[in-house]
Amino acid sequence: MPEAFFAFEKALRLRPGYAPHLYDYALALVRADRFDEAQARAEASVQADPNRADTHELLGGLFARKRQLPDAAREYRRTLELQPDSSRAHLHLGNVLAAQGDASGAAEHLREAARSRDAAIAQQASQALRQMGVR
Repeated sequence: MPEAFFAFEKALRLRPGYAPHLYDYALALVRADRFDEAQARAEASVQADPNRADTHELLGGLFARKRQLPDAAREYRRTLELQPDSSRAHLHLGNVLAAQGDASGAAEHLREAARSRDAAIAQQASQALRQMGVR
């Protein structure tokens, strides 16, 4: 990983503020359990290009990890504005809304995720709906 971080730093010196590099760097930092640094890079990526759905989804996950649920919900909603068919974002937003006590909002997004072609996402959403006592 140190070589990868060196390469990202070099890439950002050559092309400062380039959203794809910032996003990829944030992902690498997440994999290294360096979450605060990852969040800073992801936020810089959003500043550079506010229309990257994957970056908003990553930020949502980082906020959720810190239990900053309103911020996580905001980022997942933005992800869905940019990529409405993202079953993974529906799943995550549903889980965040459930944790905030918004059962009807959670159920709406979890039902959408349960229709996913991705079997793992569909299963997780269905399980979350069952745990909520919702069909």
